[in-house]
Amino acid sequence: MLEILNKLNIPELRSLLWKVDERFQPHLIQKYYKMVCNKYTGYDTDFLYFVFYKNSYTVNVLKYIDIGYEKYKKILDSGFLKKLISRRNFESHVWEIILCDVLSHYGTFIPKKEKGADILLKDSKGQIIQIEAIVPNEADNKDLRAVKADFTESNYFQYAGNIAELEMPIILRFFQGFGDKVDGYDKSKPLIIAINTGVAVGVSTLDEYVLRMALFGLGCNTITKHSDGSFSSGFVQSPTLDKGNGRPFKIGRFRDPLYSHISGVIYSSQKPTSLTSNGYGWSNSGLVFIPNPLATHPVDIDFECMSKMIVNDDIYSFTQPSSIFKSSISLD
Repeated sequence: MLEILNKLNIPELRSLLWKVDERFQPHLIQKYYKMVCNKYTGYDTDFLYFVFYKNSYTVNVLKYIDIGYEKYKKILDSGFLKKLISRRNFESHVWEIILCDVLSHYGTFIPKKEKGADILLKDSKGQIIQIEAIVPNEADNKDLRAVKADFTESNYFQYAGNIAELEMPIILRFFQGFGDKVDGYDKSKPLIIAINTGVAVGVSTLDEYVLRMALFGLGCNTITKHSDGSFSSGFVQSPTLDKGNGRPFKIGRFRDPLYSHISGVIYSSQKPTSLTSNGYGWSNSGLVFIPNPLATHPVDIDFECMSKMIVNDDIYSFTQPSSIFKSSISLD
């Protein structure tokens, strides 16, 4: 029995644990899953799936949460487990455990107060960094809903369109998460906002495009041919974005001094549950760190397990991680 279910002490959840496994045909799994969601409406539907359906992936995710919670419960919010299982909260709370796992390699955690950032990390130089986690909720805003893969007819899924249209929901989701977490922190200390836009399984997104648009107002690549026959490349300058309602809004947050109190962003488009130990999210896009070139309090940490986007007056670069992430949470 998982320790988190013992701690929650909810008999109906214990009785539901891994009642269906891979021996069931897919249409029966979906049928029973819908029945479970309709019956237990007070719980997060993603959480119910991991409790209800047993395969190697769901077992490992729940074990990861189980061990991760025990390891980092002094850092996590009070009442964390009850929040974890409540509607529309599961992935966002798994994201916090993921961040604790990743950041534990780069410093020491400091117990936090009830108010303020989700995580306080003291680095090797004594700098205390605030990290605030957010997984924007797309349920209540249709503009934030990205394309969903439909595998009911085939194992293959195709969709087409220009990049601006396809990535618009992800960019808007990023802005919602960023905007929700801009204020309410100690401006005398570095602040990193950790945003997870959690695209659906089976759908890809271009992290580099989303991030350079949202944070620097840089759009698609351009190639210019000069009179001497030479070529140069660059990006479309996009200081505003129009989501189709005729009311464009400013983008390029890291070009605006108003956000200089934000030291950087940790970003992932992969669902948090895919970023657990050996999860597929790490082999897809993993995590990206984007420092703010205008930051009042820069962060001096080399996050080797993350890709990095560096943009300033002199350079534009997007580099892959220099090392593979090794989780501090062992599932053996």
